[in-house]
Amino acid sequence: MQTSKLLLITPLDAALQDVLAEEFPQLRIVDCSRQRDRVAEEIRDAEVVFGRVKPEEFARAERLKLIQHSSMGVEQFGFPALVASDVVLANAKNIWTGPVVEHVLALLLGLYRGLPEAFVRQRAGEWGLRESRLRLLHGATVGCLGTGSIGRRVAELCRAFGALTIGCGRTG
Repeated sequence: MQTSKLLLITPLDAALQDVLAEEFPQLRIVDCSRQRDRVAEEIRDAEVVFGRVKPEEFARAERLKLIQHSSMGVEQFGFPALVASDVVLANAKNIWTGPVVEHVLALLLGLYRGLPEAFVRQRAGEWGLRESRLRLLHGATVGCLGTGSIGRRVAELCRAFGALTIGCGRTG
């Protein structure tokens, strides 16, 4: 059985490494996530990389077939040598959608309910509501700059509150 090498540039939980080792016994996992200086040498015979490869490291790769990025955005991989190669670049699509959407909604509702001002007033020992400052998301218009998975989900949840949503993506 021929072995393949997985080079970890981004840390991967030990339990997940154990699962990979069990599922793919032919896979040799080399963890350089805490020793970045080793990547330039270890990438030479790696077939798969998990993490962000720098152009100078990529130039040393002789057997690389797949780069699995640990996040959504892959703009930093747009260097000419990788673009011109047959190496497959994969992202972790939607990995941050849930947490980011919930954060956006928490901030939006906090602003609409006047929480920043309420916290300041609370610290000053002032109590009572200022109804004129409180707004409802219901009936508001919410604009989403970006109509990817995050923007679409924010819009969907804002509509559930009764807001009108307008999205603007790369194509209009």
